[in-house]
Amino acid sequence: ATSAITGPTNVCSGKAGLIFSVPLVSEATRYAWTVPDGALIRAGQGTRSITVTWGSASGSVSVTPTNTCFSGTASTRAVTVSSLAITQQPTDQTALTDCNLNVSFTAAADGTPTPKVQWQVSSNGGRTWANLAGKTNPTLTFAPTPAQHGFQYRAIFKTGCATAITSTATLTASRIATTSAVSVLPDPQQYSDKVNVEATLSPDSQCALVPATNVTFYIGARKLGTALLSADGGVLKATLANVTVLEAPGVRSVRT
Repeated sequence: ATSAITGPTNVCSGKAGLIFSVPLVSEATRYAWTVPDGALIRAGQGTRSITVTWGSASGSVSVTPTNTCFSGTASTRAVTVSSLAITQQPTDQTALTDCNLNVSFTAAADGTPTPKVQWQVSSNGGRTWANLAGKTNPTLTFAPTPAQHGFQYRAIFKTGCATAITSTATLTASRIATTSAVSVLPDPQQYSDKVNVEATLSPDSQCALVPATNVTFYIGARKLGTALLSADGGVLKATLANVTVLEAPGVRSVRT
């Protein structure tokens, strides 16, 4: 009986230098090999080992041991050409609105053998891309921050020698809608007066998220300082005390 053929079972379309072989069969003097249409036996026909350049289609490699008196039982090995096709593209996602704190990007592909996936992110409009460490599932889920607004995401699928890249999907991470006000006391001020400046931010939270943790005050281009925001009756307040007014009256408008 002919033993099993050894050799690859998954190959790339057009791959050269593929070797298939079979153990010695007692009394056999020749080994007749066949390959699928499109594949070519480059060397070894009639021996126990052949070198093949594969075509574009899957198929089987077979060998039959023979001598001048008999033909033995054929042995066959199925060979599959790697294939890959994207079946689901990721879509744009929006977070931080309507208390939607998480986003999920999903992509899918069919291939042989089963494809592996790696998610990537671009923070510069798609000019460069970086792998997201450990993100190798078809669905990418995370809780974004406003700093990730405009980031783009895509998935790369690989199987054998085939690679396919999805289209890009964009993340919209809206900031929490707030209103703010700044007051200065006493009002009006004189040159070199010491004043207290207070910022009020409303609401103090939304969907369990705090819109900010501190605020920086300016008069004109001069930075007065930074103060921590704290909750106060449904709003956030921050006060910078004993600030000296040095600006002329026309540029005393305080901003954050």
